[in-house]
Amino acid sequence: MYLYFALCLVYEVQILDSVLVYFLKRFNSLEVSMAWIVLIIAGLLETAWAATMKLGAEKFSFSLLTITLVLMLTSLAALYWSMRFLPLGIAYPVWTGIGSVGSVIVSVILFKQHIGLVGIAGLILLVIGMALISFETH
Repeated sequence: MYLYFALCLVYEVQILDSVLVYFLKRFNSLEVSMAWIVLIIAGLLETAWAATMKLGAEKFSFSLLTITLVLMLTSLAALYWSMRFLPLGIAYPVWTGIGSVGSVIVSVILFKQHIGLVGIAGLILLVIGMALISFETH
């Protein structure tokens, strides 16, 4: 089951990489290209703060709370910066999608959450949805 999940994760990374390469080639604007990179980083930071929040909820630690708050603010700042060059209707769904998919992956790997075929199908649909909506960038 974990092998199948790992293959889905590799496929997701390949899709995100393909989308990023597509936009880097499609747009000559350095700002738009950088906005996509920063948006992906913001989504990964969202995953990180969700994981640290879960760790803090299981066993409170002031240092985990501080790390969570710093990751939250950094993620929001990166999202804010990327929205200077990307539309709200694209940047926000992609940010939350990366955070959602990443949080499930972290939960399965670190917190031993069980995920079935329906859950994996949902993750795949989220990735497909993010890819489709990102094609609307102008």
